[in-house]
Amino acid sequence: MDVDYIDNQNFFQSDFSATDFSGKIYDDCVFTQCNFEKANLAGARFVSCRFVDSNLSLANLNQTIFSDVLFENCKMLGLLFNQCHNSGISFRFKHCRLDQSVFSGLKLKKMHFPFCSLKDVDFEDCDISDAFFEECDLSNAVFENTNLEKADFRSARFYRIHPERNKIKNAFFSWPMLMGLLEYYQIKIE
Repeated sequence: MDVDYIDNQNFFQSDFSATDFSGKIYDDCVFTQCNFEKANLAGARFVSCRFVDSNLSLANLNQTIFSDVLFENCKMLGLLFNQCHNSGISFRFKHCRLDQSVFSGLKLKKMHFPFCSLKDVDFEDCDISDAFFEECDLSNAVFENTNLEKADFRSARFYRIHPERNKIKNAFFSWPMLMGLLEYYQIKIE
């Protein structure tokens, strides 16, 4: 397999939706307003890269490596992050739409999700202890057998977390969103 190494490049308004990324390594590159929708990123490696105002929705992430990657203000719907190569997963998100994405089984300790939309996201069997869900919309997000110890949900909205099916020791919650923990008990609070 041929390996293409692309270093220190800036890409602006490029359409990568039909590009074959297998065997490509991008190091210290910036992708601004680029389209990766439904792109096949399988087997690609992104190291110290930034994606800004880009669309990666429904991209194939099978065995993709993200190492020290920042996604900022990106549309990232329906991504299967659990299919990424498990060595060295290291990414950050700011102001991203990650709706319907899957993180199940990943170790995302201390992950910070500032101002992200995480509707219908699957966090089943994840370790997201010490995570910070700053101003996140977690409508219909799935937390099942998830380690949420010391996670900060104080400014998050619309989460539903079953306290007996997840580890929530020392997690932070605020009123009135705390109701997302009590909903499973079908109690009435006035």
